[in-house]
Amino acid sequence: MRDLSIRGAGNILGASQSGFIDSVGFEMYSQLLEEAIAKKQGKEQKRQKSNAEINLQIDAYLPSDYISDERQKIEIYKRIREIDNSVNYEDLQEELIDRFGEYPDVVAYLLEIGLLKSYLDKSFVSLVERRQQTVVVRFEKMSQQIFLTQDYFEALAATTLKARIGESDKLIEVIFDVRQKKDYEILENLIQFGQKLVEIKQRKEDWGDFVFSFSLKHDRILRELR
Repeated sequence: MRDLSIRGAGNILGASQSGFIDSVGFEMYSQLLEEAIAKKQGKEQKRQKSNAEINLQIDAYLPSDYISDERQKIEIYKRIREIDNSVNYEDLQEELIDRFGEYPDVVAYLLEIGLLKSYLDKSFVSLVERRQQTVVVRFEKMSQQIFLTQDYFEALAATTLKARIGESDKLIEVIFDVRQKKDYEILENLIQFGQKLVEIKQRKEDWGDFVFSFSLKHDRILRELR
């Protein structure tokens, strides 16, 4: 594994340009423009998310003394799997309390893992694995078309955990130091990390729409000047 905290990450950084292009890299700029054009033309879009495997060694389930009916359990598990933002998460929290009463920690952890997975899926994470005193977050290759090295550092700044960025088999990994951290602290920080990544991704998509709009205006002005 090679440490990427100092050097650049090859194609992740892209060429340095001025102004707007400098903020995203030329390769990313070109990609954003192409994707925005494809979106406007109604062409098929790229896969929007991954299916992250999460193994944090944290007890997270619906105990029978909380929900005894198996059909209701299946329903709630399905609802947790469908969480895709903080609003869904909070709504489900309230619904569980209304229907079944205050829930134990194992249910709270299950809900938090559902929210975490929604963020990490959108960020193209393939694996989250606890390994003794660390938690490794491994990204799919697809993530390299979205995130720059600086983006990972921006997301890490939203957490209070020590971490480093590495590369294994040409895939980006973020390794968190979780020594002496409680389960709820680990989950809270991972959620903050994932949420920030989603915000960064959304910001880039918004930039893509801006680039497309700007290119249309530029072409129209050129035509008018001819």
